[in-house]
Amino acid sequence: MGADTVFISYSHDSPEHSDLVLALSDKLREMGVDVELDQYHVRPPQGWPRWCEEQLRPENAKFVIVICTPNYRNRVENKVPADEGRGVFWEGGIIYQHIYDQKEEYALHPGPARRRVGGRHSSSAEGPRALSHPGV
Repeated sequence: MGADTVFISYSHDSPEHSDLVLALSDKLREMGVDVELDQYHVRPPQGWPRWCEEQLRPENAKFVIVICTPNYRNRVENKVPADEGRGVFWEGGIIYQHIYDQKEEYALHPGPARRRVGGRHSSSAEGPRALSHPGV
């Protein structure tokens, strides 16, 4: 993992959603992008909170792709029960802190989510957003 690594942050909305995120990550890897995703790991020895924090450090990930579904947003904004979506709540807090600490160095690139529906693509207003840290 290095300066050109991409970390994907998403919520485990459903098995189908997780499969789509994995397919995106696998496709990016096929294209030569170094991608980090929780699904490539069983249980990191340092635990999920520390693993996530390490992945989101600017020296470890140049880009963060946030798959921002309504569930993701609700979890980041703490609008769900405390035992639901702890990982996304944690990741969102770290991402917010990085933006706050170094806001002049981050760029947000919103884009519509596209998913296959009945054999064709459809777009969603709640799309992925990429955070880049150009200083890395």
